[in-house]
Amino acid sequence: MENNLKDQHYKNMGIKPQMETLTFEAESIAYIVCNHFGLDTSEYSFTYIASWCESRDMKALKASMDTIRKTSAEIIGNIEEQMHELERENTMQYEEKEASATRQEKLEQDSAEMIDETLLFHGESGRFAIYQMDTGGEHTYQFMGFESAKKLGYTIEGKDYRMVYAAPWTPTITLEDIFERFNINRPNDFHGHSLSVSDVIVINRTAETKAYYVDSFGFEELPDFVQQRMEMLENNHTRAYPPVYKGTLAQAMEERDVDAYLDSRKLNIDCKKAIE
Repeated sequence: MENNLKDQHYKNMGIKPQMETLTFEAESIAYIVCNHFGLDTSEYSFTYIASWCESRDMKALKASMDTIRKTSAEIIGNIEEQMHELERENTMQYEEKEASATRQEKLEQDSAEMIDETLLFHGESGRFAIYQMDTGGEHTYQFMGFESAKKLGYTIEGKDYRMVYAAPWTPTITLEDIFERFNINRPNDFHGHSLSVSDVIVINRTAETKAYYVDSFGFEELPDFVQQRMEMLENNHTRAYPPVYKGTLAQAMEERDVDAYLDSRKLNIDCKKAIE
């Protein structure tokens, strides 16, 4: 009885119809927005919307539909803009992660090569290495014989190459052995192309270190190649290696310098792997 009196009172004041209209419009807007984004609420919404429409004249219905269309469009537009912004942010984050991973991979590769090259030139045991043309260079004498390259005005320089493989050397290993091995029985961890003309072999025989150009027939010694590569190694050394952290992990945590500890730890492990 009390509720009926309240309903009649609200109806006389025009409050209840207004609340019902707002509820209808809100329900309709929710249905349209959800439907636009693939969410089906028709099982609940259709029944409610249909019952409201039956009790309203066309003028009231038209006014509500105009409100519903306008508000729905605004909400959908705002949601789509936010979604597009999130997509753009996600795309940028993905690209940044990809770029960061590529940079990290390049840094790790360069660091490994520098460790190998340091052992080649300064190690106490015999080692040999294979150098192939750096694909990022502008040189054009790749696969040319030594004399052909000279006649065309080219100078064989260390900066045109990068180390692609290094391994221990013993006095029984000759240049011919290396050439045959890297053409016929290539090691599984060798990722360069088969040993070819214009490649360079460097051998540290403990007493001396020499470089040899793989020629069309035999090998041609390169007297300046080793010195050029050593100078490049020295110039890049500071950039390639982080400062050595000599403390313990506990000390690094206390000093809030864990990254320096981890970088030094990784460098130590890389050095051990290269030696082994």
